[in-house]
Amino acid sequence: MKIRGGNFFENNVEKLVLAASVLLSGWILFTQVILGSNYVKYEGFQLGPGEIDGFISEHVRELESKLAGRPELPEPYEGRADDYMELLDSSAGGFDAVFPHPADMSSVYAEKREYSVPVTGDVFDVLAAHIRAAAYFPNSQTGDEQSSVMPEAEPNDLDLVTVEAKFDLSRLNERFIECFSGEQLPRKWRNEELASPVFARVELWRQELVSTKEDRWGEWQKVPRLEIYKGESEIFDVPDKIESLPPGGIVRQLHLFNNTNMQRTLLQPKAYQIASANQRWFPPSLYARYREYRERMDEKNKRQKREEQLEEIERRREEMRTKREPANTRRPGGIGGMGSAGGSVSSRTRTSGRRSRDRGSRDRRSSDRDITEEERRELIRETEVTEEDLSAIEEDYDRLLITEDIISDVVSGPLSFWGHDDTVEAGKTYRYRIRLGVFNPIAGKKQCAKGFEGFNDKVILWSSYSEPTEAVEIPPMLYFFPLSIQETTKAITVKVAKYRLGYWYSSNFVVNVGDVIGRQAAVVQEEKKDEEEDSSVTRSEYEDITIPETVDYGTDMVFVDAVEVSDWVGSRHLYERHHFDILYSYDGGSIFRMPVKQRFWSGELQKSFRMIKRSQESTKQPFRDFDSSGRSSRSSRSLQEDDFGR
Repeated sequence: MKIRGGNFFENNVEKLVLAASVLLSGWILFTQVILGSNYVKYEGFQLGPGEIDGFISEHVRELESKLAGRPELPEPYEGRADDYMELLDSSAGGFDAVFPHPADMSSVYAEKREYSVPVTGDVFDVLAAHIRAAAYFPNSQTGDEQSSVMPEAEPNDLDLVTVEAKFDLSRLNERFIECFSGEQLPRKWRNEELASPVFARVELWRQELVSTKEDRWGEWQKVPRLEIYKGESEIFDVPDKIESLPPGGIVRQLHLFNNTNMQRTLLQPKAYQIASANQRWFPPSLYARYREYRERMDEKNKRQKREEQLEEIERRREEMRTKREPANTRRPGGIGGMGSAGGSVSSRTRTSGRRSRDRGSRDRRSSDRDITEEERRELIRETEVTEEDLSAIEEDYDRLLITEDIISDVVSGPLSFWGHDDTVEAGKTYRYRIRLGVFNPIAGKKQCAKGFEGFNDKVILWSSYSEPTEAVEIPPMLYFFPLSIQETTKAITVKVAKYRLGYWYSSNFVVNVGDVIGRQAAVVQEEKKDEEEDSSVTRSEYEDITIPETVDYGTDMVFVDAVEVSDWVGSRHLYERHHFDILYSYDGGSIFRMPVKQRFWSGELQKSFRMIKRSQESTKQPFRDFDSSGRSSRSSRSLQEDDFGR
């Protein structure tokens, strides 16, 4: 039975589905079959059968017109190397980076080659010189503990030995050219890059004098690079064996060292910046001349000071004579008469006699002054110091410096190089030897000719060691001089002198048996006062003079005892003398002795005493300013002006 009523969709659902299916099928048939087969995609466009031919024809005509016309030039390329270097500088902080570029070794390894290994040669004209001064040392405090106002460097005392030698660079160039690009080699084997020698290392060795009596020297020890170059030690410590080289091998090392800056730093390393105004560093071949110049300049300053003192004394004497003469020539008062006349004559007679004596005295002084003036002129001629003296030394120094690529063929003649030693100890004696190494450009390539196979793995071709230098004595920085003794108590008065910040300071101490000689003491205020009153030092300059408030005069020597000594001296006629010797020890085991009073001291000790005394009499000057760029400068005066004590 059929139920009437109900929902329309429920009653006709099958008819609705059938109608939707018919409509969808018709739309697909019309769009995809009837219409879709007449259109295609070409160059991103939907084209019908009647449009495709016209579109292609139009495209062909455009291509034909371009082929028939003049070609269009592309925009010129603009180099971006400068932009790249600016980006590099900004990221590296202005560091002069040297980027090694591996060489094209395809031709080298294309065939088996055999090269002779050049002989490096000898070093010669070896000299050593010692300099003592106040110098700028890098500040040891780093990291978070370092204050923002902490100076880059601080002055401290320096003992520096420099060893200089010469090397025949032109002869080395000839050997390299002969071995690696000579005419005797096949043309394919000749390599100009291998024929350019590149220096690899400078080694400085030293011996310490162990026994003075036996003239016995210790073992040879290699001297490390200066303290200021510690950060670069890894770069310059090139290993001797090829297997110890970092990645890149010998090719990378050659490109890293083959530039003027690296070669200059290796062969002619800078010394410390000298802070002392009365001292400068020069290589040993020039330092002897500079030391002579300093001695003559000191003599000139002393002579000028003596002349000023004599002129001051003469001026005061003239003032005293001027004050006395009116009183001596004044006629005595009275009321005429013979008594008055007689008194006047007597006065004139005495005055005349006094004037006669004064004239004679002045004539004698004038004669003495004439002789002194003649001697003075002769002394001036002998010790004259001019600005040209220092300028000539500086010019010769500039000629020694490496100012261009030393590997070029233009450079010829001896090459000066040197090394420094800042690890010496005061009071000891050393001697040195030095050698120079060149890179072996075929190390690790198995290209050494027969007879040179031993060089296949050697990175450095060494010169022979130089002959040992003359002995270099490092003077003590601390002396003590027994001045006097109290015989009843055996208490001695000792003068202790110590070198501090470029100058000598001294203080007297009374020492009893069992006491340590010397202790920390304040600098005598009179020394500061003398510097302030010196006419050659202005007030502002005096305030810049660095004088320590206290000096540690401790010697670690214990006064053991004082003994009376009787000995005989004299070259032709002997005579007996009596004096005291003090006994002292620094370790409780070894006992040393020294005479009391200057006339009994040894000649060497008296020489040291006079040297210290002369140094203390010299005028102290402000330190040179520290220049972070590596140069020493001054705030108010030029270097030459300060060297002349102006």
